[in-house]
Amino acid sequence: MNRDQILNMPAGRDLDALIATHVMGWKQDDSEQGAYFDFWITAQDDPDAKVQLNQFQFSTDINLAFPLVEKLGLVIGYDEDEGYPGENWLACLEWDPESAYAARGESAPLAICRTVLLIITDATE
Repeated sequence: MNRDQILNMPAGRDLDALIATHVMGWKQDDSEQGAYFDFWITAQDDPDAKVQLNQFQFSTDINLAFPLVEKLGLVIGYDEDEGYPGENWLACLEWDPESAYAARGESAPLAICRTVLLIITDATE
């Protein structure tokens, strides 16, 4: 996944799944898939530690996204730069909107998730 794909990824199930796998280290449990509910194993040493991904909407729920801010030491804020209409929330490692590890979003959780993916995938180009 490259930088442009991450920066243009909408909030929702696909982004939440990337956070679950790449950041949280969760693995999809193929034995219990449903049409809407995907089960995820949250602890490698305990296959019974399962959650449904729809309970963890990292890209839309600030209460779930904020621990990512704390974990990585991100800075988040509201920036009214006219060059980014509708994407006023900014998350970055330092308050530098032009940083390789800075992303915007229409919500704080979306900006946070995009920034986290930029960092962990090192998608700087």
